[in-house]
Amino acid sequence: MDKYLEYPPIDYKNRNTVQLLEIAEIVRAPLLKNEPGKNGSPFSILSIKDFPVAGYIPPPQKHILLTNNRVRAAKYIVKDFDVLLTIVGTVGKVTILPEDTPPNWIPATNIIRIRFRQDQLDNAIALYTWLKSDSGKRTLAGFTHGTTISIVTKGQILSIRLPELSDDVREKTRRIWDEEQRLFRQAQEQLDRSQNIFRSYCLGEPDPYLIRN
Repeated sequence: MDKYLEYPPIDYKNRNTVQLLEIAEIVRAPLLKNEPGKNGSPFSILSIKDFPVAGYIPPPQKHILLTNNRVRAAKYIVKDFDVLLTIVGTVGKVTILPEDTPPNWIPATNIIRIRFRQDQLDNAIALYTWLKSDSGKRTLAGFTHGTTISIVTKGQILSIRLPELSDDVREKTRRIWDEEQRLFRQAQEQLDRSQNIFRSYCLGEPDPYLIRN
């Protein structure tokens, strides 16, 4: 998806930097297992399988009940425009929580939750874009260790120095974000169209596109 963006990459060289921990709260949830029972509180666990190619993360597929750990779990609930970053196994996958995120979503333990103290959406998009850039990828690669499973620690994420999220950077990254989402929606529409054609001609099911038109 990145290579199809119409906007040129942002030059992150020779910019002032800021340490991530100075502008954001970073937490890593513990491993939470299902505690079935009639008094359990429902929670949904966000995993790397839920991460989209582009845009905001969709509703998670894994759901659990918690009784003994529900108070502990509440500390790790995600909110609108939080950034999620994978740090174990597949390192560097990143996504953003949408507006009106339900109050019972929790990231899996291999995911870091990053919450900016101000300008949450603009800063989230700027960080998202930087993490997907060559500059961000090189930074994470420099921290990654492990022979069998790749790992970046929470402490290493806290120490990251990223280019200052100035107004011009946030303006450019917002345009890139909007363009990425547009291209993703366009690609998804084409995929849906091709699947409808397959069902229509190979399985004998009516093509919704032809019905609408």
